[in-house]
Amino acid sequence: MKRTLLFISIVLFCSCKEDQTRAIVPPVIPPIFSIVEVNIGSPFQITVSLKISDIGSIDLSEVGVYVGTEPNSKNIFKTQKLDFDPISSVYKNEIWNLPVGKYYLRPYLMDKSKMVFEGSEVSVATFESIKYWEFNPTSGGVGSSITIRGLYIGAETIQPEVYIGNVRAEILFMHPNDITVIVPKGITANPIKIRIKNSVGEFTFPQNFILLKGVWTQLLNYQLPSDATGIFSHMSNGYGYVGAYNNDNDVSRLSQNFENWTYGYSFPNTFNSNGDGLAMGSDKTYYVTSNNEVWEFVVETGSWENKSTFPISGESTPVSFTFSINDVGYVGKMYFDEGNQKIGFWKKKSTDFTWSRLQDPPFNPGKYTVVSLNGIAYLFEGYNGNPSKKLWKFDPASELWEPLQDAPYLPRYNSLAFNFQDKLYVGGGLSNGISWLTDFYEYDPPLNKWIQIANIPSWSNSLYFYTMQGPTTVLVGHGHLLYRFELEN
Repeated sequence: MKRTLLFISIVLFCSCKEDQTRAIVPPVIPPIFSIVEVNIGSPFQITVSLKISDIGSIDLSEVGVYVGTEPNSKNIFKTQKLDFDPISSVYKNEIWNLPVGKYYLRPYLMDKSKMVFEGSEVSVATFESIKYWEFNPTSGGVGSSITIRGLYIGAETIQPEVYIGNVRAEILFMHPNDITVIVPKGITANPIKIRIKNSVGEFTFPQNFILLKGVWTQLLNYQLPSDATGIFSHMSNGYGYVGAYNNDNDVSRLSQNFENWTYGYSFPNTFNSNGDGLAMGSDKTYYVTSNNEVWEFVVETGSWENKSTFPISGESTPVSFTFSINDVGYVGKMYFDEGNQKIGFWKKKSTDFTWSRLQDPPFNPGKYTVVSLNGIAYLFEGYNGNPSKKLWKFDPASELWEPLQDAPYLPRYNSLAFNFQDKLYVGGGLSNGISWLTDFYEYDPPLNKWIQIANIPSWSNSLYFYTMQGPTTVLVGHGHLLYRFELEN
């Protein structure tokens, strides 16, 4: 902020014609007053402070300043009254709505008889012009935010409008030197430019904005306790079901129009972060507990049935991952072998509860995310002592795991992953125990091709995502928030 201090001492005399038929009126003793500070806040606002050293003999009624655009008061732009500030013992006020330019200040005092005492005119400043610096990020999806920076671009008085391509963007925040906007839907321009229009003029940034694939739309608040965490999720007949560990161990059902939740499908045991859900087809959902119980959630009745005990005797260990391919469910669960922690691997068909043990996976124990696509399972490593970005493929024909090329993102764990329209989507999670990531990626396994798409929204600090997926819809929850994911912008 640039400041200009003006010290002006003004001694004024008023001469009046004497009425010879009346008694002689004592001469008016003029006041002595000074502008002690002019504070230039932006091209459109200044603050003027005026101090009266001697009130003289006038009966003061008003203090102010004339603001002109030409010298000698030929063109008064506006008149601004000044208010007394008892703390600093000066008269001061802000003067707004001043376009870029040079201005002349003439202070005045007025007594109760409307007699005006004017001071000498002073040139205050030539303001700096608006400057446009940058916008960041240079790419993003619909619903993401962009911050545009520049000198005075966010001054309210110039009424800025921001256009991304051919669509006006909603302004989320605005400060004198920056504006934050939301990327809107419906952008069809190519290339995409960012343009600012205001009362001073227009400016278009020369660099292009890259619109990323994917749209996240918030649907509603998921009204569970603040520590609610999605443990298993399932979609059946258009309804979504989510189990979360909280004080009641409830399962909640989301209506078909995604507008409200029904509560009370209580789990008779205990949900916790060491268990995991296993969805098989469109009508079977199970929860495998850390103490080796396997429960089935019956959608028709909203009840639970204890179906079997997981085939690890006497050990309570975390579930590493679950997935299903066609009518077969798979579970990776930690176990101890002579004090060493390992991952065991089992499968079962949906028609029975006989678990068959498979060869142990070749990767270290940890909490992982697995997504099935077109008869193949893909495992994204999470935390196995350190965050990871390793990717594995499981073929049910050979029942073996094969390492693939590492994912192109930062190592992470507790990430979100799902399949949609013959591709895999993965991102988010934690990178180092403190940094919550929002970058998101599309992976085409046959082509081994990765592209970065629109970031997931800024999630609350909850460790787990949950997804509910139908033929044409993917719903993603995190903490209290629920979003719908779409590919088209």
